[in-house]
Amino acid sequence: MLNSISPDKKYKLTLLGFITGCCSGLLGVGGATIMLPLLTRWLKYDQKTAQGTALGVIIPTAALGALFYARFTAIPVAIALPLTTGAMLGVLLGSAIVWKIPNKILTKLFGGLLLVAAAVLALD
Repeated sequence: MLNSISPDKKYKLTLLGFITGCCSGLLGVGGATIMLPLLTRWLKYDQKTAQGTALGVIIPTAALGALFYARFTAIPVAIALPLTTGAMLGVLLGSAIVWKIPNKILTKLFGGLLLVAAAVLALD
């Protein structure tokens, strides 16, 4: 599959990964917040491909980020464990439902989620 991607697109994907990684390490965001809009708008992937790609990229990115954060501060297991449990159950449900929703509606749902998140942060 990687061989079927043009050198230009490989460069853009690497650049997007770098930008996403910087945002992830600095702000704790990246996979969805940065990557999805750019995968769909800039690189023209459909919403489901972008979401699946972002989920796959999050695994090594989050693990590496957590290791570096752990060098400077504790990662409280009492907080992380129930969050992880809930997130794992939620991703199973969400991943099962996603195939029933058209890409156009998923894109609008994602945009709405970003607007709500932005409003919550703006009002903080």
